[in-house]
Amino acid sequence: LGWVCFGLGLFLLLLKRGQKIALFVLFLGAGMLLTFFRLERLYLPDYGSENSYIVRSTRLVQEGDDYFAWQGKVLEPKNLAGAVVLIYSDQYRPGVYSLVGPLYPPVQYRNPGQGWHYKRRLYAGEIGVLNRPQIRSFQELPLSLIEKARSSYRNNIAANIANADSAALALALTTGDRSLLQGELKSSVYMTGVGHVMAMSGLHVGILLGLSLTLMRRLGLSRVFSGLAGFACIIIFVIFAGPSPSLVRAVLMSAWGIAALIWGREKQGMQALQWTGFFMLLYNPLWLFDYAFVFSFAATFVCLATRGRLDKLLAFLPELIRRTGSITIIIQLVALPLTICLFGSSSLWSPLANIVIIP
Repeated sequence: LGWVCFGLGLFLLLLKRGQKIALFVLFLGAGMLLTFFRLERLYLPDYGSENSYIVRSTRLVQEGDDYFAWQGKVLEPKNLAGAVVLIYSDQYRPGVYSLVGPLYPPVQYRNPGQGWHYKRRLYAGEIGVLNRPQIRSFQELPLSLIEKARSSYRNNIAANIANADSAALALALTTGDRSLLQGELKSSVYMTGVGHVMAMSGLHVGILLGLSLTLMRRLGLSRVFSGLAGFACIIIFVIFAGPSPSLVRAVLMSAWGIAALIWGREKQGMQALQWTGFFMLLYNPLWLFDYAFVFSFAATFVCLATRGRLDKLLAFLPELIRRTGSITIIIQLVALPLTICLFGSSSLWSPLANIVIIP
């Protein structure tokens, strides 16, 4: 069907008839083909049976009182090479592990959105969980420059902030690394509906870009240099924090906004959002099944489409609270059905908590 649509679109373009319909059919066929090729390359793990795996550690996910949860990239067996597994073990050091144990599906809990969770994990190459596997051998490897920078930053945060909860929040808010969050603090963050501030997104990119541009302009630098320097800052931040669909979306839209700033053109947020979505799905069509991608684009679209309308209803409030409150209410309304579907619940405190925390 994808090849038929693609061929029909090309045929209509060559005939120079119905250009808009031809482009629609052409891109529809291209999307089908790209999605099919991506699905064909998905891993097919064997769950439940005990197997041997050689895994290179990539990052620490959670550090508990008596366990470590960390992600690793599979090197062997060859049919799973490149896949990501989550490992719970009694120890953790960066390196290459030889492990033996049964592989379990990446989603173990049950709620209305379990199927979406499961697909999201598989489509991202996260094939499953190894729960306290037997460690046959270990080979320590030197850290890359980025890994050294992340480890150094994490250790400095933990060493220089005396309160453990404050250190955990500082690390999570600035890099998205939630490995230090534990117990009651972790539960409170998600129960109040403010866990999204620890997921790297447009909020973090906007703050960093705003600070960079303000600093550059205060130093008397030109608009062009300020824009390029600001974009360089957010690129470094993405490399350091690690890319995610919501973060990539924010960076691409920021690039569009910086280009408009440099050339002195009016900002076109909706057009930037459309082209960003097009290029992201062209690169990886399976991002369409990632709820971080869906939520990020849905929230941004609604904010752009309803910009300023809700502000009028909140005109009696101070400006800072009015702007933050209107955006928060809009995003919460967009997120409500998705949150209930994925997690089976939603926090009634979330709108108020976000109005207090975001500024």
